[in-house]
Amino acid sequence: MKRLATDTSFRPANRRKEPKPEAEDDSDDFNFANSHAANLYAPKKEAAGENAMEKRIQHQNFENLIDRVPKEDPEAEANPSIGSENLAIKSETIESSLDSVVKTEVPDEDIAPASEPIEFRKNSEPHQHFFGEEKPKEEPTNMESDFGLTEYVSKSPPTPISCNFQVLYSDFIVREILADGTVLKMPDTNPKEGLKIDYDIPKPEHISQETLQEIDKLFETGEREVCVAVPGLNEKEQKQIHRFIWERYSRKLVTKREKGVIVVHDQEKYNSRERPFWDTDTTPKYCHFTVCKQFAATQDVVQRLVELVKYTNPADVRYHETKEKNAIAFQRFSVPYVCGSAVMKLNLKLINVRVGDAEYHPEPVGSFWGNRFSLILRNIPRDSIGVLNERLAKLKTNGFINYVATQRFGTRFMEEAEIGLTILKEDWQTAVKLILKNTLRDIHRTTEDSLKEAITRFLETGEVASRWMKDIKKGYVQYDAYHIIRRLANRQSCEVAILKGLCIEKRSRYVQAYQSLLWNRMVSEKVRENGEGEDICIPMPGSQDPTFANKWADGKIKELLEKDRLTQDSFSSLGNKVSLAPSPRRLFMNVKELEWSILEYSTPKDQLQDDLSMRAFERSGHLRALQIHFSLPAGSDPIVVLREVTGTDVTLANRMKTRREEEKRAIRKTKLVRREEREEKKKKNAREKLQAGKNMKFNSFSLILLFLPLSFGTDSLDLASTSVTRWGDWHEFAKCPDGQYAHGMQIKYSYFQHKGDDTALNAVKLYCQELDYDGYRKDNWIMSGEGAYGFWQSVRYCPAGTAIIGFVLRSQIEQRREDDMAAVNFRAYCGTPHGPRTADVRIEGDTESWGNWKADQFCPQGYVVCAIKSQIEKPQGGRDDTALNNVNLKCCRVPIANCTLGHSLVQLAEYDNRGGVGTVTASFVKHISYTRTTGSTSTFTNQERQAISKQFSQSVGFSIGGALFGINLGFTSSVNTDLSKTNEKITTKELQSMVQDAMTNERAVTVQFTVPPQSRLIIEQLFITCGQYRLGLAKTITRSE
Repeated sequence: MKRLATDTSFRPANRRKEPKPEAEDDSDDFNFANSHAANLYAPKKEAAGENAMEKRIQHQNFENLIDRVPKEDPEAEANPSIGSENLAIKSETIESSLDSVVKTEVPDEDIAPASEPIEFRKNSEPHQHFFGEEKPKEEPTNMESDFGLTEYVSKSPPTPISCNFQVLYSDFIVREILADGTVLKMPDTNPKEGLKIDYDIPKPEHISQETLQEIDKLFETGEREVCVAVPGLNEKEQKQIHRFIWERYSRKLVTKREKGVIVVHDQEKYNSRERPFWDTDTTPKYCHFTVCKQFAATQDVVQRLVELVKYTNPADVRYHETKEKNAIAFQRFSVPYVCGSAVMKLNLKLINVRVGDAEYHPEPVGSFWGNRFSLILRNIPRDSIGVLNERLAKLKTNGFINYVATQRFGTRFMEEAEIGLTILKEDWQTAVKLILKNTLRDIHRTTEDSLKEAITRFLETGEVASRWMKDIKKGYVQYDAYHIIRRLANRQSCEVAILKGLCIEKRSRYVQAYQSLLWNRMVSEKVRENGEGEDICIPMPGSQDPTFANKWADGKIKELLEKDRLTQDSFSSLGNKVSLAPSPRRLFMNVKELEWSILEYSTPKDQLQDDLSMRAFERSGHLRALQIHFSLPAGSDPIVVLREVTGTDVTLANRMKTRREEEKRAIRKTKLVRREEREEKKKKNAREKLQAGKNMKFNSFSLILLFLPLSFGTDSLDLASTSVTRWGDWHEFAKCPDGQYAHGMQIKYSYFQHKGDDTALNAVKLYCQELDYDGYRKDNWIMSGEGAYGFWQSVRYCPAGTAIIGFVLRSQIEQRREDDMAAVNFRAYCGTPHGPRTADVRIEGDTESWGNWKADQFCPQGYVVCAIKSQIEKPQGGRDDTALNNVNLKCCRVPIANCTLGHSLVQLAEYDNRGGVGTVTASFVKHISYTRTTGSTSTFTNQERQAISKQFSQSVGFSIGGALFGINLGFTSSVNTDLSKTNEKITTKELQSMVQDAMTNERAVTVQFTVPPQSRLIIEQLFITCGQYRLGLAKTITRSE
């Protein structure tokens, strides 16, 4: 039943709350706008059309799609934002990536066939699962069970606890623990070596004094290279010159031998691929340094370092292990023959990386103990805190099953392990197909389709067009398929394409994924058989180490391998083509130095741990988060620890699955928003037409109003928000005390209630104070009614010297059978009473993004907000609640100078010549100016200056001229003794003229005066004050004795 638009108070009694489907949870549980997933891609944008958006979520079979003729989507190509609309719909939009591929007929001579025949069928058979059964092509419903993670330390699976993980990068912090137990910390970015010239190093006789001075200048400025002539010098004598420059200039200058000369360079500007001289006798070969990275892949750091130091290569850069990209990671690197100052240049090139703590060692980085983790689980239910404490206490005692975590297998089905299986079978053709399909899913969102076109053509025909490879951008080198396609285009076999196109680390990653899958399956069965607490080691499949071999493990490995038609010899047959996973691996693992605490916070994205640019501070609020710290040895994964604690899979793949379900609801909500926008546009057009009709009625009454002075205008007027819902009753206006105006605001807001009733905005407070009040008052506020739900957020204030001059309400239209929220957020605009009306300075609450901002409402110039009234719906019992629906504000006139004019004399100079015998010349400076005595000291706008100038002139005429007929300057003085014998008066006309002069021509004037002998003179300047405004006039008074 629909609400009646004609009756604002009618509420149908039988309109019941529709329960929200669980899969359509629109909470921030998986809000990655500033977190792990959202920053991998572009931010969400509104799609260009509903048809394009609905098309992107249609799930089709990938194998069948390959053989269909791709069709262009003109709407998607016209608006690339559609590609970033549903950033989280990943596997469901894989197939649509081929929609933009254009079929191109290529001459036969441009086709380079592979050197071995490849059989392709129009309808490929389904992939075989690792254990013989047929694997479905839709996404697994339970990724943990598919990857073998089925058991827990406890006999029965724990009850799942809902939470949010990696909402911010700072929610996942990992620090390496070195072999000596040192936990890495934020690196010191200042080089430890002192960059100064050591004048005690003896100069070789082959370097002239002039050359030495040029090298000293190069050290100071780094502007140009210097050449040292070494004709006829043997290798030993040249080495002495190299070492002299190396030691004298603290490794800041580097040298390189060329024909007949030694070239000296500034290391920071050295740009050659030839390695410079390095004195291993005085400085160890390897530079070790700490890298702290945030949302940066380890390989990206290596690549940028190689780009900066051109004489090194990626193979020279050593590190312990690849760290999580979507986190804050501290890890130790080493690189040979590179100075610490050169490494520090990364700090200037990467804004999300800190490099420091450079030291020199004779060996590269070696083994390390493990990692120290600091993790945040957000939005913990209140009733689950006690359960979490119990589980963490058991974790500290019993440890956890040392599974290989799900992210080690990739996030798309289980194809990394499948690729490893095909490599072990040496089925290189199938391995190539799987790698290319994985890459095609990775790049389905890009607009450049050259690589997609090459991959698609190869998957369809088994051929690669050579000329297409020239069009593929270098940005695709990160993809494995890029290197494989180039090898295939050069008529190389599939085996060579994989072995030569992929480095050993990438090839090994696939095989190790298959090993880990089998190991997880073995571990789960072992735990089911023996129960908890057995501390044993289980070898990895393919391991040839007899130390930890046992009959059960050997038999289980043989059984699993036989299902995939493999043996243990299948691993050894690959030889050095791949490296296998470390073996053996412990079945159970204990966490070290486990600590945890419960944190309170108020908004879903509060900073709870430090990152590279922001410090966390103690917060309070209605939300709860678990902060957990622990250490794990190398090879163990924190995700498995969190699984043991929460009973859920918190990996990215599982979160993305839930995100896709939310995106389906977002599509439906987008339709509602568009309908709302269309309705709002119709209403706006109707209002404009109505206003245009009113403007045509320019009668004599309107003409009279144009000539009425401003002083006869109303003292207050109302601002009304654009109403989209009208449920509830209006409360009375709540008004600021006389002489005070609204300077701040605070909202009461109810965050998303999951399956409960959402009310969003519940109340708005305005904070009042005088316009010239220096500071902010927190105890003087007004409110017109208050909803029953939610919590008060922090107070937001306008900048000093400004007040609230306008507002706008964010509201959601009626949702019919969905949950209604009405008003969602309140935004206030700040400005000066007589300044321009713009939306540049604003303050607003921190809320979800439901609904839309309506039309801005502003007070006219000379008015600011002073009162508020609200329309709030009372609790509806078991029916739908909305709380606050609308807000109206009242604008009050602000007097330009609401005060009593006063005047004073301020002493500028005093000269006592009573003991002198001659005339003395002196000077003083008077400032003809216009200032504020309190509040903001910002400059005045032209409108404000003109209005205040007019008020000063009028007030001078009425207050001073009418009452005193000018100013009698003999009654007020800044001098203790009245030296003047006569009183001087200034007429009103003269006073008004000086006021206008001060308002329009501010300046400083130097005046000279003479002091006769046997006399004393005092010079005073006349000032006019009116409230917070103060004028220094050109009038000066001379008093003598």
